[in-house]
Amino acid sequence: MSTAYTIRFVTTVNRDKALLKSILATFGHQRDVDWVYQPEGVVDVIILDSDECSAQDILDAHQMTDEIVYYTQDASIANKKHFMLAKPAQARHFVQLLEQVQQHLQNKQQNYTQPRMMALSDAQMLAY
Repeated sequence: MSTAYTIRFVTTVNRDKALLKSILATFGHQRDVDWVYQPEGVVDVIILDSDECSAQDILDAHQMTDEIVYYTQDASIANKKHFMLAKPAQARHFVQLLEQVQQHLQNKQQNYTQPRMMALSDAQMLAY
């Protein structure tokens, strides 16, 4: 069974958006997961051009998703942010990023669905 995740690119640079969409179209459909570009609404992941975006773009991104990838030339961001993609985007780095984000999203979902403690049997409940 394939899992589908939604993704959006937030940048004012049209050639960067076209590049990211092209890489996604080529490599976004894997055996176990489909990455689907979604231009509006809440998404699983936003790739945010932190070199070109405004403070409002950052605030808006946080309203649309919990997972933001910072797309930048500033290598120092790698130490400050959970996910980062270096400019200019290269297909192999983009695919590696998708794999990392996919693993993160799967772990996050498992953590939400796992019980916090073992269920008690009826006998154990009566003992209390």
